Amino acid sequence: VGIDELSATGTASASVFLRGDNTWAEAGDNFGSALFQVRDEQTSGTAAQSLSSGSWTKRDLNTVKTNEITGVSVSSSTMTIPAGSFWAACTANTEQVGLNKIRLQNTTDGTTLIVGMNASAGTGIGQAVLYGRFTLSGSKSIELQHYVQTTNPGGAAVSASVVEVYSDVRIWKI
Repeated sequence: VGIDELSATGTASASVFLRGDNTWAEAGDNFGSALFQVRDEQTSGTAAQSLSSGSWTKRDLNTVKTNEITGVSVSSSTMTIPAGSFWAACTANTEQVGLNKIRLQNTTDGTTLIVGMNASAGTGIGQAVLYGRFTLSGSKSIELQHYVQTTNPGGAAVSASVVEVYSDVRIWKI
């Protein structure tokens, strides 16, 4: 079936496509303009915070790199995020902590939003990651938390005369 044989009106373009319900729609770009990014940055030569074994430790988040989402803020490493649907991509470094993982925790309601992949940093440096979608019904306090087997720093300093980066949170409003 050709386009001219359909009952849809309008014109296709680089940003307009024909949906399955026979209507033309503008292609969205949720990852293009609604980003919040915050990281744990320390001065060159400064190691990351200590992570405690057997419990969830709130990761330091102290440097907002971009904030294009109205109502999002961070204070004392806790993010305030408004109602809506979001996509998150988070990473956090470790140093000799054994098995570990990160999660995004809604501390307002005491619920876990996303649990990351299992990671390992037995005798060296490691990185825990998480990716996923979550929805909030109202403004909530959110933390990036890290669980480790062995108490040790959340990353080693490289001392390369640039900032040390130990955790990174990126959240897109979708």
